[in-house]
Amino acid sequence: MRRNFLAGILAAALLLLAGCMDSPVESEGVPRGHARLALNAVASISSATLVVEVTGPGIGEPLVFNLPVVEGVASGSLDVPVGSSRVFSARLYDAGGTETHRGQVTTAVHPGANDAIALRLEPLNGQEPVDVVISSYTISIVQPSAPGVIGRPLQMQAVVRDADGNVVPDAKVIWAVTVPQHARISPAGLLEFSVDGYTDVVAVYGGVAASVQVEGMSPARFANDRLRTSFERWWNAETGTNAFMLSVQSFQHSATAGNWGAYLYSEYPRTAIINDPSHPNYGDWSRAWTLSYEGIAALREGRQAVGQWPDLPARAFSEFMLGLHLGNVALLYDQGLVIDDTQDPATAELRPYAQVMAAAVAHLDQAIALTQQGSFTLPGEWMYRYVSSEELRQLAYSVRARFRANVARTPQERAVVNWAQVIADAGNGITSDFTVDIGNDRFSDIRYFMTWESAFSQLQYQYLGMADQSGRYQTWINLPVANRHPVLPGGESFAIITPDNRFPQGATIQAQRASPGRYYQATPFTYWTRPERGTHRWSYYGDERFRLWRNGNFGGYVFPWFTREELDLLRAEGYLRTGNLAQTASLVNATRVPSGLNATDAAGLNTSCVPKLPNGTCGNLFEMLKWEFRLETQYQGLLSAPWYFLGRGWGDHYRGTQLQLPVPCGVLQARGETCYTLGGVGGNSASPGSAYAWPFE
Repeated sequence: MRRNFLAGILAAALLLLAGCMDSPVESEGVPRGHARLALNAVASISSATLVVEVTGPGIGEPLVFNLPVVEGVASGSLDVPVGSSRVFSARLYDAGGTETHRGQVTTAVHPGANDAIALRLEPLNGQEPVDVVISSYTISIVQPSAPGVIGRPLQMQAVVRDADGNVVPDAKVIWAVTVPQHARISPAGLLEFSVDGYTDVVAVYGGVAASVQVEGMSPARFANDRLRTSFERWWNAETGTNAFMLSVQSFQHSATAGNWGAYLYSEYPRTAIINDPSHPNYGDWSRAWTLSYEGIAALREGRQAVGQWPDLPARAFSEFMLGLHLGNVALLYDQGLVIDDTQDPATAELRPYAQVMAAAVAHLDQAIALTQQGSFTLPGEWMYRYVSSEELRQLAYSVRARFRANVARTPQERAVVNWAQVIADAGNGITSDFTVDIGNDRFSDIRYFMTWESAFSQLQYQYLGMADQSGRYQTWINLPVANRHPVLPGGESFAIITPDNRFPQGATIQAQRASPGRYYQATPFTYWTRPERGTHRWSYYGDERFRLWRNGNFGGYVFPWFTREELDLLRAEGYLRTGNLAQTASLVNATRVPSGLNATDAAGLNTSCVPKLPNGTCGNLFEMLKWEFRLETQYQGLLSAPWYFLGRGWGDHYRGTQLQLPVPCGVLQARGETCYTLGGVGGNSASPGSAYAWPFE
């Protein structure tokens, strides 16, 4: 049905354009006597190659063009001699080399602009036909960033390119909609919905057409959708690619793969952030900025649609989301834009991260105050679960405690955190783990790759080796970095021998493979690849704790985003910094003792000697607190890289590791400001060296 409708629009457009096409223009680089044509086809996702053969009078050997099919789309340009009776024959092949479709058309090719040539490829094996369009132009419609709102016209935009890929200036497309009972569109592309529903919006130029599906909503429904979208943007930042390099840099996990900046930014010596939009890893670390401000924009769009948030739940949730978005910007970047759900970012000035975090905390304060004005339950679609006003208040307190403690860039900044306030907020926080499951495919969640049993997700010995009581860790860490390997000099395997039952138990790797720990396993296979990237990245160990989630949510297990243990350990650090060491020890023991380790006391007694530091001494009370903090929060919250934020505030980052990220260059360029970088040995905002004084650092 849709194919026939588009074909009708295309036919009408050809008649309209026959007398009003722009004057033919020769494409640069086209051989004399030829025309450059653009080809587009939408095929099956299993298709691999489209072969086009052109013959006709004056053409000696047939012209053959091979066009790859990428994600079901074949596109490319053809240089064809002008003349009559040009025979275009096309064959489509799947990845196995089997021909699946075939078709042919005969037409004339003129100098300059040509009318569109429609070619249908008939299936040879019972599949759907494939339509091929060969023209002097291609067209694409800019997908609106949000649905349309009844009563608020939406400006549609289309980009027309010639066969060389150059934008055609002032191209006047013909607009149409496929469901006129839902919406209408003006000749200038102004789309107006009259009822809730969908329509395809079609743009036609030069005999070619493009379409996008657009949804129209009532203002109230649109506002509801924008609240949900804001949460989705935040969640995509929490579990997105920006976490991967931060995780590897802070030794939360290890990877020999180069994806998402993992190798580049964890090299020795550490390198500065490459703040260049053309760099392949630019989007990985700048993604959280984009998603955070898209999330705020969604709130602004929703509020504008209804004038003011209509009720207490919407007001409270918007304030909570503003706190989350701005807080993430303040955690990651050295500057940010302090805006809310009424402001345009174009009017905002960049402010230092401390001011951005202060704004985030103020919004969380407001969310807490609003939840105290009445009892309510948030709609289930906003956070992909029902959340009561009491739960939202507890979450806001929890996030406020997390943000206050972890915004610090250095030990000096973390030392002067208002720890009394952190203790109070944590005490008012969640009483049980808070989980989020928005139903995404595991491959859209970076935590899948962090915990996967592969070269993406080994566990490095740098911190976790401190569990070892055999002396192997001290042997490993005191080797030159280039010589560190899971097989130690003399051929002994570096098996971590520890009373900590979060680790596998047994005297050998073979024994440990049969006895996984609560959190870690000796993996059945060693994924040791790319030795040129450093064998110090390799180990025998991988994740066990989140295996059920990783393998497909068996048993209903959902990855926790915020745990009660994190809040208790924030309180423990607060008590340590305010002099209540007995209370610190009590909270540390809450997770330490069930893990098979002897209890500590206010003096920092460590008879289990876990952690055992690089210099061979048993860690003090602060080190035991850090040990519990790392193991109990791994991958959970703080943009899935809590070890990065903890490590910088504790002064544990390896020399040269950036302590924050720069404002993405694309943002600065759009504002007419100068791009800059951070990190790298001796660079601005870079770690001067770890408090552990790693050998050979």
